[in-house]
Amino acid sequence: MSRTSYIELSRSRLKNNIDYVKSYINKNCRYVMVIKGNAYGHGIQDLVPVIEECGVDYFAVFSAAEAEQALSVKKKSCDMMIMGFLDKEHIPWAIENGISYYVFTLSRLKESIKSAKELKQKAKIHIEVESGMNRTGFRSTDFDELIQLLKENKSHLQIEGICTHLAGAESITNYDRIQDQIDLIAKEEERLEVGDAINQENGEVKISLKKDQKIIIQVEDNGYGIPKRDWRNIFRPGFSTK
Repeated sequence: MSRTSYIELSRSRLKNNIDYVKSYINKNCRYVMVIKGNAYGHGIQDLVPVIEECGVDYFAVFSAAEAEQALSVKKKSCDMMIMGFLDKEHIPWAIENGISYYVFTLSRLKESIKSAKELKQKAKIHIEVESGMNRTGFRSTDFDELIQLLKENKSHLQIEGICTHLAGAESITNYDRIQDQIDLIAKEEERLEVGDAINQENGEVKISLKKDQKIIIQVEDNGYGIPKRDWRNIFRPGFSTK
């Protein structure tokens, strides 16, 4: 069949672009390639193997249908996340295949807990918080019930992150709104931490020793850190949050 147009991609230039973006990311952060909208028209099944060759091992899609396409061609070592549409019937499928997904309603959270219990396998979820775009996400009024459900079902959930929608963040005209959104999600994150809703299983503390002209002992962990409201108090003798 003849075509009036086609897309040609340079693998080397694509890798250069990915490496450039990665150079600005903290070494403890993972790079996630969003391939929703059929990889923005490039074709999920055609593009995923190429992106993997460029060093990407984490993909994000909008729906279960897109996840199924990516799952058919991606490496087993690559992780996947669904950011949007996920039917109630597809939740067990996502859990069985180790696919993480956004949870932004109490009904989806309850269905995830139910499926995880039946499968005896943790649901990998990201808690989406509504921070001003008025699209999807838990609102402040949902948080009491949200925290209670998360606390009661820690053994059935693997909370991989907290997220929000920052539309137009690349434009300076949206700077003030984006900053307000970041401040709001930071407060909501604190509520989850203080409510002991975030599962901190598999915690690690690493101690390393460096010798140069001095001996340096470095201690680091993978916890969520000290809430911002307590930063000004950390050097006060005897200060405690208990």
